[in-house]
Amino acid sequence: MLKQSKLIDDKKWVLLHKWHYRERYAILLEQPYGKTLEVGSAQGVFTTMLAKKGIEVTGIDIFVHLLAIAADTANINRAAKVPTFLLQDVTNMVDIGNNTFDTVVCSEVLEHLPNPGVAVSEIARVCRGNVYITVPRKGIMTPESVPGHIQNFDRQTIVGFVEAAGLTVTNQFEDKIYSYVFSTKEKT
Repeated sequence: MLKQSKLIDDKKWVLLHKWHYRERYAILLEQPYGKTLEVGSAQGVFTTMLAKKGIEVTGIDIFVHLLAIAADTANINRAAKVPTFLLQDVTNMVDIGNNTFDTVVCSEVLEHLPNPGVAVSEIARVCRGNVYITVPRKGIMTPESVPGHIQNFDRQTIVGFVEAAGLTVTNQFEDKIYSYVFSTKEKT
């Protein structure tokens, strides 16, 4: 488990390390990575896990206070590679060029967005390799039960966004909590 940033309260930190988060992190950490973008890096927990493995990683989020926590989390956990954190909207990543990243991770983000298809298109634009997307399974963590969630997807909807963005699905599955859709961008 990572050391806790002093910028985050104990209750939130414990939540970020509950069993379902740990299981999702473990599945994502098994995947191949190169230069990586984590979309919606929030408190920087997964970004820091990648950096501790020596992966060059950039985390983006739209909330400045979360970027401060993420940077502190990475700093106190002495990542092998120091991650970069940027204030950026996934639906309009104007500061990131086409095909910049080998891998993009978008985990527990799309359910917060009014235009998730636009976000997936932007992810496809900045990625030159693999895209890993996770969302809560349909009926779990619904907009009625979780503040901030405005979408409730079945896995096939995410597959549709991925395919519409020109990505090829390489794996899709569900566990007790999450739907996973892994894809790749054809080399151009």
